[in-house]
Amino acid sequence: MQAWERFVAFLEKKSLTLAGIYSHAKLLAWTGNTVEVGFPREFALGVDADKIALVKGALAEFTGGAVDLKVRTIDGVPTGASVADVEGARQTAEREQRMAEARGHPATQAVIDTFGAAIKEIKVDG
Repeated sequence: MQAWERFVAFLEKKSLTLAGIYSHAKLLAWTGNTVEVGFPREFALGVDADKIALVKGALAEFTGGAVDLKVRTIDGVPTGASVADVEGARQTAEREQRMAEARGHPATQAVIDTFGAAIKEIKVDG
């Protein structure tokens, strides 16, 4: 999965549109010079032959050799996660950690203890 994440970041430098589409692809297999990804039906844009050709070229540049890219649509909930899923989980975890830190900060606790306040909302960057 880490190689796929690095590839999507590489693809982002080439085409934001393709990176946005392929960040939703689930990596099904990456063996030798074959990469297989699956898209949920709602992201069928990634199965377009022109886009596949462009991504194949970027993969060849990324790996330094010819790569066979297999793209298919998938039904149900496949195993694994897409880059978008992984990034969303990272952002959620970071936001929750920052909120916990804000709630537990000594200055916050002092305000609550002194004024009997209650935290209504915590805003964090991002």
